[in-house]
Amino acid sequence: MPLDMESVKELKQLLGLARKAPLNFGLALGKKPENTALVIHRKKDGELLYKQARKADGVEVAKSCYGTLMVDGSLLTFTCEIDPPAGMKKKCRAFFSDNKISMKVAILGPDGSEFESDKKETEQPEADVDPVPDGDPVKDKWDAFAEKVRDKLETALKAGKGDTQKMRAVWAFATEKAEAGNYDSAKQAIAALLKLIAEAGTKRKTQAQEQSGTVVSDTQTSKDLLQELKDKLDQIKAALALMPDRVGEGKQLIADITQGAKDNDLDFARVAMTKIDMLIRDAVPLGKARKEFKMAEGRISSRAAAMSDLPPEFSDLLADYRKIAATALDAADAKDWLAAQKALPGWVRAL
Repeated sequence: MPLDMESVKELKQLLGLARKAPLNFGLALGKKPENTALVIHRKKDGELLYKQARKADGVEVAKSCYGTLMVDGSLLTFTCEIDPPAGMKKKCRAFFSDNKISMKVAILGPDGSEFESDKKETEQPEADVDPVPDGDPVKDKWDAFAEKVRDKLETALKAGKGDTQKMRAVWAFATEKAEAGNYDSAKQAIAALLKLIAEAGTKRKTQAQEQSGTVVSDTQTSKDLLQELKDKLDQIKAALALMPDRVGEGKQLIADITQGAKDNDLDFARVAMTKIDMLIRDAVPLGKARKEFKMAEGRISSRAAAMSDLPPEFSDLLADYRKIAATALDAADAKDWLAAQKALPGWVRAL
């Protein structure tokens, strides 16, 4: 039977989290679609969730699997760690439909190859999938660009080279920013992703690795993530000093990285680390503006005093100067460095 209202609400919340980072799942298909058991958790191991799902009433134990899942737009992708059961796409779609959740489904096997997918279907998402109005040229351009990047990402993931977990995390972050309409941040994340993919493509096995048939993984450990956070603390503090309205966000990201590393939930921690990197980048133009303003600030007051001795015919110039200086200083007092820098036109700085 379909889930109750509370269970549907919980499922939607979990699918929302899956837009940001992969979540573990265990699945057992029901003899009827509505009896399908899908167990999702951010921290618990997929095998444990798999065993839990197989114990549910009305399921076919032989038709079960586990792995990770992610949501991109209205597409839910299951990446299975064991062979997915036949009919999984059809029954999963029916399961979501029975519970009033509009969701396309893609299923990847253990080797990353596509098993079953709805990606190329043209159906429109329903209201709970947050559709974007037709005719948005910026979104259309982004979608075309993102599709090309997605192809490169899938190729890299199938090859299994490089830090695939970090690739997934960065892709999830870029997708989240694009869905929020923040395409500049999304593009910066994509640039970082393409760099990871390029590095994975140039990676070569050593002679010893060729002989043994193994490749040393460059995936970060919890200890590595905590050390990376420690190395960036001064940059984070400097960035937050320039953006006081984002202090709460920064503290939460630090807490997420620390907790993710502690729980060995590396995907969750990497998403937070990627957001930290973006926060630091967002502060760069502010730091530059602050530096330039500080260089000009000392001259503003002294030039205003000197201009007081100008002949009366320059009174309008003096009034404009004082007005501009007041606007710039007020913006600086509010730590709005971009506004402070912008308030000083070239003729004022040249005085």
